[in-house]
Amino acid sequence: MDSIISETARAFDLVVIGQDLPTEEVNEHIFVHPDRIALVSGRPVFIVPQGHDAKATHSHAVLAWDGGRAAARALSDALGLLEDQGHVTVLSVGNTDAPHASKDLMDHLDRHGISAIREKIPATPGPARALLAYCREKDPCLLVMGAYEHSKFREDLGGGE
Repeated sequence: MDSIISETARAFDLVVIGQDLPTEEVNEHIFVHPDRIALVSGRPVFIVPQGHDAKATHSHAVLAWDGGRAAARALSDALGLLEDQGHVTVLSVGNTDAPHASKDLMDHLDRHGISAIREKIPATPGPARALLAYCREKDPCLLVMGAYEHSKFREDLGGGE
């Protein structure tokens, strides 16, 4: 399923998929993996979470920022969406980026007319959980973040880092 979506996605600007939660009845080969689709297709993937309220009028987005290539690519892919928001929080988990990169990023967002503030949160109980907890608390309409920068094979062989 992932390979079909990935190949098709190359001819489009954005892949939009629903949040697919695995169950015991779902076979692995028909389960959609957004991280793999982003890696193989080279296109951004927009995941609509279960329970999404299309009529909600949020005006706040979160940009997960670690100063890396994947975060920069995600920012570039999402600039149009971020420009439409009333406010963007640039969120770093732990101590992940250099101070000069932070100023450069804020200047870049300002050049695009994006009103942004910086926040840093601790990486406990882990970066992913900390990011999700922040989003549950602040309820942004959009979370922009980078995807894997390496293959599934490398992930399986060497782990997540």
